[in-house]
Amino acid sequence: GFPYDDPRIIDSTGALKLASVPKRMLIIGGGIIGLEMATVYDALGSKITVVELMDGLIPGADKDVVRPLAKRIEKRYEKILLKTKVAKIEAQKDGLKVTFETTDGTTSTDTFDAALMAVADRLVANVRESDLVGRMGGDEFAVVLVQADQATAEAKAATLAQAIESVGQGLKVSYGVRELDPDTDPEAIIADADA
Repeated sequence: GFPYDDPRIIDSTGALKLASVPKRMLIIGGGIIGLEMATVYDALGSKITVVELMDGLIPGADKDVVRPLAKRIEKRYEKILLKTKVAKIEAQKDGLKVTFETTDGTTSTDTFDAALMAVADRLVANVRESDLVGRMGGDEFAVVLVQADQATAEAKAATLAQAIESVGQGLKVSYGVRELDPDTDPEAIIADADA
């Protein structure tokens, strides 16, 4: 499990609001947004570790395009852990104790001052600009697909679930799809979710 209420576990929005620069920072998810935040905090002086379940950074991108970036950041960052997931995070006084598990079952632990979870960012990256996303609390989100029929909404929900589960931190996604009344204001649903 993850202590989501611990202020040292942040998303990309929280990463932009940190009052101080963590000495050691874990980036959970080696996608574009996670790596963007890693670049910022590396430049500010944090020692960065990136963990990604897939066998390469920026999953889904052309490996030939990613290779020069991976080569560059391998030299700068403390660690890049591929084919690895975060099995557990324990909030301790001296930091976040993280248990890693590789795809072959090997486990190890390390301690960080902060951990960035780029899961919500994967969600946002997989919707259209016209769609609306709001956090309902913890890891529960509302997504409103504007002008989408039932079949399109169900297909998008399955795609979003796959994108989030690909972060690989033991996340399991369940979802429901329903049609909104034409008089419902989608912005109000998101405002309620974010409240």
